[in-house]
Formats: sequence, structure tokens, C-alpha cells
Amino acid sequence: SAGVLNLSTATNPVLTFWHKYSLITQDNCCWTYERDYGQVYVSADYGRPGSYVQLAAYTGSQSDWARVQLDLRAFAGSSSVRIMFLVSDGAEASGRPNDQADGWYLDDIRVEELPVDVSLSITSSTMHHVALAWTRNTDTDFGRYEIYRATSEGVTRSSTLVKAIT
Repeated sequence: SAGVLNLSTATNPVLTFWHKYSLITQDNCCWTYERDYGQVYVSADYGRPGSYVQLAAYTGSQSDWARVQLDLRAFAGSSSVRIMFLVSDGAEASGRPNDQADGWYLDDIRVEELPVDVSLSITSSTMHHVALAWTRNTDTDFGRYEIYRATSEGVTRSSTLVKAIT
């Protein structure tokens, strides 16, 4: 069936995409009177009515491209998965004109299998040195380990790359 994903052999599937958005959120002192959302839904039943589950929702603004990774393990084993991206217009009922913003931009949408987790441990450390050990990843398509560092909490792939080990 067109547009259906087969995750029957998946063990650790994820949905990844890049996005940026400007969605209306209008508040006054007492209540929110209009809010638009970008929503991600997944169905394990060919997208039949009532079968979609919301995975994520976004509102407000994200002006720079940001990468999102959503866990699809709840749908692993299913051969009838559909994914829906929906912009929901929360138009108000007061009769005033519906405000509009730029919308939701999506790029590089993928469903992939994450590599097998590795266990990382610190075997020794000093003020200027740290020794690491980890379990080997045995995935046949595994390319390399990457080690990043940062001077504050929250190391990401945007942090300083220290070493790539193949």
C-alpha cells in the first residue's frame, strides 16, 4: 500500500527531520485566544480513522533549523505504519479575523534504525585527562564513534568534536 512503512523487522526505529516554524500563539492577560500547532502523528493501522497517536506538537517560533528525533519503538514490529504531519489552525470563535504566521517548514524526513547502544565508562580522569572505555557496536553498517566535549552541561553534536574513531 502506498505511503505505508514496514517496521516489522525494526528494533530501534526513529523518525528524524529538520524543521523551523512560526505558528501563532495569541495570549492576553487572562486566556489564550488563538494557538496554532505543528503536530506529528503515527498510525500502526494503515492510517485508519482513530488509529493515529500524537508523538509531538510544536507552537510558537523556532527561527533556525533544528533537528528532531522521535522514538518509534512503540511501532516496531508493525508492517502498516503511516506518519502524518499536520498544521492545526486553532482559530478563535470570537469572530475576529484569524491571525496567520509563516507556517511550518520540514526537511530531510527519515525513518531509520538507531545503532545498538554502547556502554561508556570513564576508567580514569585527572584535571587535564580522561580515559574512556566502551562496548563495541556490532552493527554491520556502523561507521565510527565520535567524541565531543563542551565547557557546560548538555554536550551535543554541535559541541567541539574531539575525535572520530573508526
